[in-house]
Amino acid sequence: IGGLKRGNIYSLTAPSGAGKSTILINYIMPKILERNERCCMFLNEEDVKKVKKELLLYCCTNILNHPIQKVQLRDGHFDKETLDTLHKAADWLEEQDRNHNLIVIPLEHYTTDIVVKLIKKYKNLFDINYFILDTFKESSDSQEEGYREMLKSSVKLYDLIKPAVLNVCLVMSMQTSKSSLRNRHLTNMDIGQSKSVVDVFSVSLLCRRVEPNEYKGEKNELKCFRVEGKTKLPF
Repeated sequence: IGGLKRGNIYSLTAPSGAGKSTILINYIMPKILERNERCCMFLNEEDVKKVKKELLLYCCTNILNHPIQKVQLRDGHFDKETLDTLHKAADWLEEQDRNHNLIVIPLEHYTTDIVVKLIKKYKNLFDINYFILDTFKESSDSQEEGYREMLKSSVKLYDLIKPAVLNVCLVMSMQTSKSSLRNRHLTNMDIGQSKSVVDVFSVSLLCRRVEPNEYKGEKNELKCFRVEGKTKLPF
């Protein structure tokens, strides 16, 4: 997608439980930090403790080169090496917080107006240029039909982050519609509630889990490729 460019909205849409938050925490957020940019993440569904656990695991695996599985973190009983690695990862997270490189804000009640105010606040306070919203949905105080309210909210967010105003980048996750669960090929028509929100998006990514019959050797086996230069390599 050519990176994350300021003044644009990027959406990541998937069914519930398909890994939207995991992708944001393990792929999007670290790439922002790697480039010495500051990042602010708003949570209205995930628990902040879960986000901290994901970030600890990311740091252990990718920064400290000591991979730790989620099940290890759940079960405990750590050996000395693993415990030392977790303490180092915690120190790294605290350093990001102290330097305002990474700010995670759980929202007790989600409204687009609250998010707008917070984006303005943290842009002005710490010159943060990258914001993540997990998840974009109907405001809790809305008096309108869901699709109308979300359309207005998407326009409000774009009018805030566009180059002529704050010129910041916003990445946000969304839910697909319930009917999309039976679709193999997703399009913007599978976005839940208001499909017109895509009008203000620069990039709309849609994802789903792999079906059991799509693995290697099964009836609908997926053909997967990665691109290196101009070459497509199967994997």
